[in-house]
Amino acid sequence: AAGAAARRRVRVGDALGRTMGIVERARETLVDDETLARAKASVLVAEFLGKQTNASRAADAALDALYDLPADESERFMNAVRSLTADELQFAARMYLANPVTVILTQEPVQLEGAGTAEDADQSFE
Repeated sequence: AAGAAARRRVRVGDALGRTMGIVERARETLVDDETLARAKASVLVAEFLGKQTNASRAADAALDALYDLPADESERFMNAVRSLTADELQFAARMYLANPVTVILTQEPVQLEGAGTAEDADQSFE
């Protein structure tokens, strides 16, 4: 069990390192045209496939109404994706990924080196 826990800690640490590397790359590197085109296609396909059933379309319409969005919000979203430039993407990355916060969800407690526990955090506020 101790060996498995150590392997999980390593995997979590590796995943965090890779994630922070991606965040840094998004902030500092302008994506090339081919990468941007693939990313746009991926988002548009997901949007299209997510609206294949009447139930999913109804759920989208209900959420649009709840958030007071226009009836053509899906089309506006897809047009915004299609028109997105590499400069706009990098601007958004710099704006919204300036101070990233990482949350790890696991089925079991994981202790990272140098990190406290949830109990430690609770006690620090008392």
